[in-house]
Amino acid sequence: RREVVRVVTPGTAIEEELLEADAHNFFVVVAACADVYGIASLDLSTGHFRVTSVASPDELRREIGAISPREILVAESEAEHLRSELVRVPKQVPVDVLPDGVFDPDDAAQRLMRFFATEHLGVFGCADQPAACSAAGAALFYVEETQCGSVAHIRPLSTYHVSDTMVIDPDTRRNLEITACMRDGKRAGSLLGAVDRTATAMGSRTLRQWLTMPLVQPDEIRRRHQVVEEAIRYPMLRADMHAALKQVHDLERLNTRISMGSANARDLRAVLVSLQNIPPVLEHLSGFTAE
Repeated sequence: RREVVRVVTPGTAIEEELLEADAHNFFVVVAACADVYGIASLDLSTGHFRVTSVASPDELRREIGAISPREILVAESEAEHLRSELVRVPKQVPVDVLPDGVFDPDDAAQRLMRFFATEHLGVFGCADQPAACSAAGAALFYVEETQCGSVAHIRPLSTYHVSDTMVIDPDTRRNLEITACMRDGKRAGSLLGAVDRTATAMGSRTLRQWLTMPLVQPDEIRRRHQVVEEAIRYPMLRADMHAALKQVHDLERLNTRISMGSANARDLRAVLVSLQNIPPVLEHLSGFTAE
């Protein structure tokens, strides 16, 4: 018997050969509500699920440029308007539509609460942001419609504010060559290519996010600098930690493939090797005191 088990789109791929190891594979849902745009970004391959709200088309384009999604989804009735706004986003990605009913704030809220088994969206920090809730609910609808199996690996929804990070417009982002070289669009020659010495794919993705969304809150910046300072102060401990981390495979994406029933024997072996090396990582980590 033949049946559809998954619908693979640019933003819902989980197969290793379809993904960049050092980059998230987000798809974005944009919901327009009055003068506010809700932006939900979900990386099915890792389970990362985030949402925010912006108040202008310029902020919308900047945030989508920072997220660098593989796919954008909008309400059918807003498609023409939003396509005209998003056409100026560098690195053009496909913009597809979802039924308007999917974006109903009440239905979206119920869908989120049902999926995460909670009675109130206040736990996610977006209860007072209807546009954000609509976008997040629509993103969850899209995943459930295209993935016929379990998507229980999706992490709890995280609400963030664009004011928490530095605003970098698309042209500046490109000219600074933060993640790609202007000459050929490749990672080599960019800031990320020059400073990335991470041992795991998970670390590389985190570093990419730090560079594309720099912190602006002094307390957060100082906390991060204290961690880096301590790592520099103890080079032997840092080297031991790096060596241990090199034995850890991409557990985020391995967990996804196992959860969705698409893991193979090589994936299971990679999980085994990774888990065997977690104790040494934790032992070396205990030698640091910065939080």
